[in-house]
Amino acid sequence: MSWRCASRTATVQAIVYFLLILGINGARSEENGEKYARLHVAGFNTALYYNQFIDDVISPVVYTSSSPLFEFSYRNMNNVRRHAGFIKFGCYTADLWDVATGDYIELSYPEGDVYLFPRSLHQLDGSYFSAEYEYLRNISTLEKGKSAFHLGGRAGFYTEELSNIDHWGNDFEWSLDKSWLYDFSLALAGEIDRRFRESDRLSLCMRFTVLSLAYRPQYASPIFSEEDENSFLDDYTWMFPSDLMRWSAQLSYELWLNKSFGLEAHYRFQHQRVTEPRDLRYVSHTFSLGIRYAIKASVR
Repeated sequence: MSWRCASRTATVQAIVYFLLILGINGARSEENGEKYARLHVAGFNTALYYNQFIDDVISPVVYTSSSPLFEFSYRNMNNVRRHAGFIKFGCYTADLWDVATGDYIELSYPEGDVYLFPRSLHQLDGSYFSAEYEYLRNISTLEKGKSAFHLGGRAGFYTEELSNIDHWGNDFEWSLDKSWLYDFSLALAGEIDRRFRESDRLSLCMRFTVLSLAYRPQYASPIFSEEDENSFLDDYTWMFPSDLMRWSAQLSYELWLNKSFGLEAHYRFQHQRVTEPRDLRYVSHTFSLGIRYAIKASVR
């Protein structure tokens, strides 16, 4: 990880630790006060999304990028069940890492062949979008309800795209789809959390994809014709973790300022690997800070 990325990691960790200290120091302030159950919570987060796209077949080639990522969330929760919905999106430009500049890039294939690619491959346009639903159920409760373990599943639609159009001459252009994945996936989800006040929470979430219905084009393809667009849905295939593996871990902390408004900070690491039609990997780090609003907060 670069120095710049390490610095961002340290900054987010400092924020999380600061919120954790505030929560612990304020634990006594609500011991004898009113107890609020936040049943419906909406949230908005602005995140820094740092992504690495790695092609192990050629050289390897590594593209890196960092950009804002916006997240909307909604939760309906009680002591037994939790329902949650998430929408995330962002756009960025990925740069080729650690390659000398020039009119052409020289890349060596495993067979020993050497290819020259136009300099425009130094930068690729990228985008990310996901819409997810998660259900968790309380499996175990410890410390008189202050700690809990939840288990369940998550379903979501995901797109992760890195593409580039090269102009070779005045009348011909070629679309290089470095990575283009549309998929609907099912994942196992687990969460461990610890309450410090009535609602402040430190939580660790893990998710692992078990089945996906995915669309993956070839590494390089001409710009779509009408025929290609009509056959788009026919190219979806079922993928198991051996073909499409995606897992993530997220550490987050919620600090409630009053019965309606709160803050949330989290760090999420995600690893994704796709084998068809070629072996490609994504490694991403997300550092996020946002607000929470309790739509319904009742006194217990």
